[in-house]
Amino acid sequence: MLALGNTQDSAALIAGFKPHLIVADLPYGIQHSRPLIDLLGGGLPVWASLLPVGGCLVMAWDATRFSREEMVNLVSAETSLAGFERSPYDALAHRVDRVIKERDVVVVKRVA
Repeated sequence: MLALGNTQDSAALIAGFKPHLIVADLPYGIQHSRPLIDLLGGGLPVWASLLPVGGCLVMAWDATRFSREEMVNLVSAETSLAGFERSPYDALAHRVDRVIKERDVVVVKRVA
């Protein structure tokens, strides 16, 4: 399913649909922590509420300026989603180009 709108309105945009997987490639223009924290502060609780138990959220972002530790802490603070902080899930960081020196991926699952 594809819907266009504000991420905080996701529940209304896909009413009646329970995705088992949500994949987000976060905007690369958001290079500093405050705008990213604001975006995810509104989006994470909504995305978590949409997932059934066992459903997963996968996010990729420019980790050059916002570390994996910061992302995991933010997800933990905003949701009850459990992270996969073991191999191979903790080793998904990679270089994209000369501007994005590190892109990382976090995978979390709804457990309750």
